[in-house]
Amino acid sequence: MSWTWIRLAEKYLRHRLIDGTGYIGRVGVGHGLHDNRMIAAHFDTCHVYRCRRAAGLHCHRSSRGNFDFSIWLWRPPGRVAYSEVVTAVEAYELTTQGGATDFARLIAACEAFGPYCLIGGLAVNCFVEPVYTLDADIVISHSLNAMTPLSQLRIQFTTDDRYQAFLARSVEAEVLGVHARIACLADVTQGKLWAYGDPRRRLSKRKKDELDLIRLAEAYPELKSLYPAELREQLDRE
Repeated sequence: MSWTWIRLAEKYLRHRLIDGTGYIGRVGVGHGLHDNRMIAAHFDTCHVYRCRRAAGLHCHRSSRGNFDFSIWLWRPPGRVAYSEVVTAVEAYELTTQGGATDFARLIAACEAFGPYCLIGGLAVNCFVEPVYTLDADIVISHSLNAMTPLSQLRIQFTTDDRYQAFLARSVEAEVLGVHARIACLADVTQGKLWAYGDPRRRLSKRKKDELDLIRLAEAYPELKSLYPAELREQLDRE
């Protein structure tokens, strides 16, 4: 278990150690990315006490479309097990050292200064199952001074003329626990296509754009007609 997840478990389970409940069998923390997105696919054969229970992790969409993470505190047979729920926003806040807080401040600044909309990976995550990203890419129609965030969040503004029409077609969505304006599905896809086709971008960035486009096409097959031939061929082979 990484130090980050140990800190996460400590934060949400510390109060269970009060009033004589200090005996802990083990702590299981996970990310919910197993095949069925609910529980580990196999028993924990390393457990020598014959409980042979996998880490008690469950992951599911909340009513707001986010993912919730459950941390289970397991005790030997005959003892009570407790569970605490850690939201995806709280997990992101910890792993990015304050990224969710910085994102909320960023959106508040954008709301105060004029039209804006989110594009890039965070916007893609609003339309398909989310993946981890540190990038917050935002279209604005004006210059905006922003302080460098204290977290690992990477903020990128663009006033590129190609993106300005996105502002009028933007929609509202919840992103990292904050109500924000995001580009509509067609515009998010178009922005990714422009990024994917930019030869000046690093190969690693273009591969990320490619993955985002594949994720979108798998969820919305009608988008494939917009894609270049090499991406359509990849999707057709699946």
